[in-house]
Amino acid sequence: MKNIFIGASLALIATANASATTTLNFDDLSGDPTQAITAGYGGFDWQTLATITAAELPASGYANAVVSGLNAAYNWDGGAVSIRWAGAGTVDFAGAFFTSAWQEQELVFEGWQGGVLKHSTPESIGVTTDAPLWIALNWAGIDELRIYNSANHWAMDNFSFSPTAAVPEPATAWLTLAGLAGLALRARRRNKPA
Repeated sequence: MKNIFIGASLALIATANASATTTLNFDDLSGDPTQAITAGYGGFDWQTLATITAAELPASGYANAVVSGLNAAYNWDGGAVSIRWAGAGTVDFAGAFFTSAWQEQELVFEGWQGGVLKHSTPESIGVTTDAPLWIALNWAGIDELRIYNSANHWAMDNFSFSPTAAVPEPATAWLTLAGLAGLALRARRRNKPA
């Protein structure tokens, strides 16, 4: 019985922390370059980002940024952006494809959690207009991604992340353990010979 209780507890913990990778390709948005990505899209608040279709400017880095579907996201004001997780807990940011819109430039990334810098790229990463570059950051436990650029507009596609469960409060953990212990005690009493 004890082994069943321990096994069930470990399985519960493992499934609670498991999360699948989500990839946002921005194709369910309009692609209208004058409309900002709305807060809450994909679970994030997108500051100074919009979407653009590959057909809008076919001989540009915008068009080359589209890896899947029709649209890519881009920094509509040409400056730095902030992408904040709007849900509970944090996210593990895997990466995304990036191009520069008009000229080669350098990008710098920072991962923040609760207003504290947790991760940053050790040096800038060069992107061109010719082909999308997969930038794999694989940062765990962030709630904000900041992207700084050296030139002007850039575009991205296939923004990939995994939401992570919020860390339960101690009282919640104790209540869960008490409930599991109660179930184990009840099962033990039920299985005792009369």
